[in-house]
Amino acid sequence: MDALARQADEVQVWQFSIRRVTLEAVAPFLDQEEARRASRYRRPEDQLRTALGWAAARRVLGAALLRPPEELRFSRRCRHCGHAEHGKPRLLDGGAIDFNLSHSGDFVLLAVASDRLVGVDVERIAGGPGPVEILRWLGPDAAAPEAPDERSLLRRWTAAEARLKMTGRGLADLPLAPEPLPSCVTASLPLDTGHVAAAAASPGPCQFRLIAGDHLFT
Repeated sequence: MDALARQADEVQVWQFSIRRVTLEAVAPFLDQEEARRASRYRRPEDQLRTALGWAAARRVLGAALLRPPEELRFSRRCRHCGHAEHGKPRLLDGGAIDFNLSHSGDFVLLAVASDRLVGVDVERIAGGPGPVEILRWLGPDAAAPEAPDERSLLRRWTAAEARLKMTGRGLADLPLAPEPLPSCVTASLPLDTGHVAAAAASPGPCQFRLIAGDHLFT
């Protein structure tokens, strides 16, 4: 598999599909807490998205650090409020590596970089936030000067969400009054016609690389 590039200007975005990976294939990579979190969902596809995300993080980050996936330890403590469970996940003893997960519809995305913060967001069209919700957070001029079609609004939404997730926040954390988004580099990610995705990274020269990762579990 591709190891994490140590160049500070590269962000890898690993792409996984729940149509090509099974729960049985990813379950051996989860610790007890991750398996418990996945099992709380009633729908099998929701269980698989959650399990696949953490299994992918363990496979990719373990390879980057030359450590067995089962030895990795994560923290979910929020850096903004101190809550132990709802912060941006981070790798303990991971050095300069940062990562972020997102899943929706058919896809699970894992963004990974060294020496910079990263965020990623994917939404399924006709399954993610609707135009009314998007305009509520992005403001009434979000779609100007064009008509607010769902795809163009979701592009704005995922770019904004990725920027905020980079810092450990999300659009739902913001007040209704608009506020500036964090400075960063963003890129739209080419998936398929049914999904929209974006990644973000700390300011500076940056190259985003989309990597197919299903082979890690097949």
